[in-house]
Amino acid sequence: MDTMSYSLSGLGYEAVQELPHAIEYHYVLGDEGGNSYKDPNTLAVQVVKPHMDNYMKGFGEPEELFDHFDFHTNVFALVYELDADAFYILTTEKAIDDSKRKKLVVVNVNDPIALTHRAAKYAKKGYSISRAQIGVIFTAWDERTPDYHAACFNALVGFRDY
Repeated sequence: MDTMSYSLSGLGYEAVQELPHAIEYHYVLGDEGGNSYKDPNTLAVQVVKPHMDNYMKGFGEPEELFDHFDFHTNVFALVYELDADAFYILTTEKAIDDSKRKKLVVVNVNDPIALTHRAAKYAKKGYSISRAQIGVIFTAWDERTPDYHAACFNALVGFRDY
C-alpha cells in the first residue's frame, strides 16, 4: 500500500479521504478542478486496503478480488508493477461494456443496504439497473439471517435521511 500511495502521489494524485477499507485519491485536470469525484475536472481513484469481513475480501490478486466487487462497472484495478516501475489497468470486457452503457449488473452482494444505496447514487450519474438485478439484491437480503437484519437496522438508527 505504501508503494502504491507514494506512486499515486508522484503522479499528481492527492489523498483526499481515508475510509475504513480504502483511500480516495483525486487528480485535478488543469486549474479548475474541485475536491469532489463529481467534478468533471477531477479524476478519482479509490485504492482498496487489505481487509476481510464476513461478506467482503480486500486482499489478494486483482483477478481474485474481482469476484468480490459489487457491480461489473467497478471491476477495474490499477496495478503497480514494482519491478517495471509502471502502472497498468486490469479489467474485464464485461466491465468495459457495462461502463460504456452505464448499466449496473450485480457481481456480488456484500451488503444489500449499502449496495442499494450505491445503486441510487449511480442512478444520479445516469446509470440504470434492471428489475432482475434489483431482485438479486432483494434475494441476497432474504438469504441473510434475522440476526444480520437486526444488526443492520440497529446500525441505521440515528442515520439521517438524504
